[in-house]
Amino acid sequence: GGGGGGGGGAPAPAPSPSGAPSAPSSGSQINLSPSLLSATASSAYGESSLKSLKKIMSMLSSASKMGDATDDRTPYYVPSSEVFEELLKVVLSKTHKVVYKHLNLTPPANPDDPIPASKYSSAPSWPKIHPILQSFFRSCSTLLTSQKSLPLLLTMLKALQHYVPLLPDDKSSRSLLKTCIGLWSGVVDSPSYNQVRLEAFLRIRQMSITRPFPFIEDALKGCYLAYSRYAKFTSEANLQNITFLGNGVVELYSIDPDSSYQHAFVYIRQLALHLRKAVTTQSKEAYRVVYGWQFMNGLRVWSAVVSNLPASNELRDLAYPLSSIILGVASLLPTARHLPARLHCARMLQQISAATETYIPTGTVLLDVLTGTPELLRRPPTKSSSP
Repeated sequence: GGGGGGGGGAPAPAPSPSGAPSAPSSGSQINLSPSLLSATASSAYGESSLKSLKKIMSMLSSASKMGDATDDRTPYYVPSSEVFEELLKVVLSKTHKVVYKHLNLTPPANPDDPIPASKYSSAPSWPKIHPILQSFFRSCSTLLTSQKSLPLLLTMLKALQHYVPLLPDDKSSRSLLKTCIGLWSGVVDSPSYNQVRLEAFLRIRQMSITRPFPFIEDALKGCYLAYSRYAKFTSEANLQNITFLGNGVVELYSIDPDSSYQHAFVYIRQLALHLRKAVTTQSKEAYRVVYGWQFMNGLRVWSAVVSNLPASNELRDLAYPLSSIILGVASLLPTARHLPARLHCARMLQQISAATETYIPTGTVLLDVLTGTPELLRRPPTKSSSP
């Protein structure tokens, strides 16, 4: 995420050091007082005024840009964090209700149920509602990217479940997807961040289900690449997060088998090319790639994807090439140094074998660990009695 949020993790710009709200930085800006906010919200949500709803979105847009280089050119000036929080609370809790009312639509009982675009695009008020929704999602993406306050991020992500069915099929959806993937795969190892990570994934999954094709393609690609980047460096501290991200990839790739097969095929083929390069060149760099955490975690997540789906799914066709790659990795450098990697390979092969009910010779991998690693059979050196 970028900078531009309130200092010290606050959800909005703080008042001036004297304790009084700072004056607008430009004479053309309108000071967003609590009374102005209340009156505009009452008109927008109580009286269903489209003009006032547009003003509310302009206020939200101004609030999302506070602190950046262009905040003095926004229509409204947000004087304090209290006003910011009230604005966000009102917008997130009421906008979806009045939008459905303007579109003459009933909100879906399940937020994961898609609304056909023809339903809302045919409404007479859609030409006016569309830019309002675009402004709303643009502001939300900006705030989710810039803010560091975990409670604020959590509140926004939870509230967005009511808005995803209304997400326009344009740049707004791609921007929100990119923002949510960034939060889901954020390099933050704090336990308190895990809830943000979970809610971000739930919004990714919801968008993948409710948005029409080819949105799922962007989600599959973006999430796997984000997982791959995060899994490049593995330690005890981030192992739980890597497992969580991997489970998310498995979940997404079970939504649309046809799209998933195309992406899985490409990424598994990339792993095969890395292995072939290591076998043919026998260079240290090529070996380092194959025995790196990024490569091994890639094998692990694809093993889980293939093993997670029912036998009738076409992704099961990838079990054979994936198993061949894992067997190749296990036999690439049969030394004691790479023993852990070979045990990881045996575990993945057994997972695929059990899920597909197919015989895979994992016994040879495990026996080679004992017979092909002479270092394990040597008697350990006796310890010296000296300290």
